[in-house]
Amino acid sequence: MNIEEIKHAIELELDNVLPSDVLKIVRDYKVLGRTSVKILLAANKHEINSVRNQFPQAVSLSLRVDTMELETQVFGGIGGNRIYRKVDKNNPKEKMYAMHGIKIKFRKPKKEFKFVLRAINKFASNWLSEMKANKELLMYQDNVDYSFLDK
Repeated sequence: MNIEEIKHAIELELDNVLPSDVLKIVRDYKVLGRTSVKILLAANKHEINSVRNQFPQAVSLSLRVDTMELETQVFGGIGGNRIYRKVDKNNPKEKMYAMHGIKIKFRKPKKEFKFVLRAINKFASNWLSEMKANKELLMYQDNVDYSFLDK
């Protein structure tokens, strides 16, 4: 498969799992001569504090095309495998925090494209589930319309 076919397959997989309101970025990039695909999911395309490419509740994956290795990755300070919610002041473990991070479950797949697609699907589903479970406490309530979580 070439890079365009890989990106298209990933985009179709994400479209099947996530609502249309969700920002989905699938883009290729090169590092040290190796081609990888960046997969970023975010609650919407509103940039936080007008910082370029910093989106609310963004999580991301990176796929190395040559080895089919998929992993969570932080791109330029955003992404990774966590979403953020407001703290529960009644919880003694959280009361001193400014915000609380919720880890999105992810398991590295076998290095075959069909398993990679299944892992991307599962990661996107897990992200959506965690967003729904924490809807009322999610950060950026003033900038994001989380009504897509009710669908």
